[in-house]
Amino acid sequence: MSNLNKFLNPLFLIVGVPILFVAIVAIMVYLPASLAQPQYDFVYMSSDDYYYSTSKNFFVQDGKIQAHILPSTAAQRLANKNFKESEEGKLKSIRTAQFFIFDVKDNVVKPVSFEEVSKLRVNPSLLSPDGYEFIRSKRGGGIVSLFSFNSRGSVYVLKKRLVVIELPIGNQRVKFMGWIVN
Repeated sequence: MSNLNKFLNPLFLIVGVPILFVAIVAIMVYLPASLAQPQYDFVYMSSDDYYYSTSKNFFVQDGKIQAHILPSTAAQRLANKNFKESEEGKLKSIRTAQFFIFDVKDNVVKPVSFEEVSKLRVNPSLLSPDGYEFIRSKRGGGIVSLFSFNSRGSVYVLKKRLVVIELPIGNQRVKFMGWIVN
């Protein structure tokens, strides 16, 4: 029996301690995230246009999402009847902004119109009233990135202390508009 104990003790150290360490780290990482539940939905705007050079500039003032019509060279060109046919095609292909509401309870993104979001009351701070922060984060991080082969790119997340919730927004250009507070 003592020969068996001499064999099992080093085997436990070689195999058991690393497994125990991984289990403790997994509990520390996944348990807080599974218990976390943000309380506030939020609105964001997305555009395929790299510089958001659509004809409207959207902003939050007094808790409401508003649009400011900007004089645009594209709109001025469309008003001019003497420009080339190829320019008209390019100008009509300019993407417009799209609005979305992220439902934190169901973890889904819902497309909405500007008219709908302009009726909502929002808090434009990146920090929600319940302490979550809307940020763009590198995909993969910490110990996990050592073992991840697909760690390129970045994702949008809600972060509160050690809790990080990856959002199903994708890798698109996003402008955070605010937390829905009404």
